[in-house]
Amino acid sequence: MKPSTTKIDPNPIEQYIGLRLQRQRLERGLTLEAVDELIGGKKGMTKAFEEGKRFVGPSDLFALSTALEVDVSFFFPGAENRIKKPPHLARTPDVVEGARRLIQAYYDIQDHGLRRSVVDLLKDLAKDETL
Repeated sequence: MKPSTTKIDPNPIEQYIGLRLQRQRLERGLTLEAVDELIGGKKGMTKAFEEGKRFVGPSDLFALSTALEVDVSFFFPGAENRIKKPPHLARTPDVVEGARRLIQAYYDIQDHGLRRSVVDLLKDLAKDETL
């Protein structure tokens, strides 16, 4: 029996960083293997970064920026357009004050079971699209 392999779609930000990485690598005339060596990574690491198949952590970004002679910020201009932004949450003084009062009231409840019930009720209400 063949082992099951699950294909995970690459994260849009990882893909974007990969494209920026590939462009800079090619402009500098470096091979994938050369960058692997410069960053002290395993063989194929740069290719995985370029394809957006591997998470580019902070230390990886630092190593890549050093190897490619660019600032770490090089990898991010325009990336914000690839992110699905959450809906705007109102941060008006009234909303903030209401949230503060809600949290204070929650902490004023002494009965832990009742406190848990309040949390469950709020979760249920938040899912109710008719509110």
